[in-house]
Amino acid sequence: MGITALELAMGDAPNSELPAMRVLLVIINSPPPDLPKFEEWTPEFRQFVNDCLQKDPVKRLSITDIMK
Repeated sequence: MGITALELAMGDAPNSELPAMRVLLVIINSPPPDLPKFEEWTPEFRQFVNDCLQKDPVKRLSITDIMK
């Protein structure tokens, strides 16, 4: 959900310029992507994206939390 929100905000998926196998390595070895132009987004949207992109599933929003 977080990547979809980022894609809608940015108009393109993060790392879309990279080959698919490279993207997989970037996802595994790098922190989650950030929203560009940080000041253009509300604090609530930034927090939503951040919470959705947590690598630790325990820290990530559940579907119940997302639906709220």
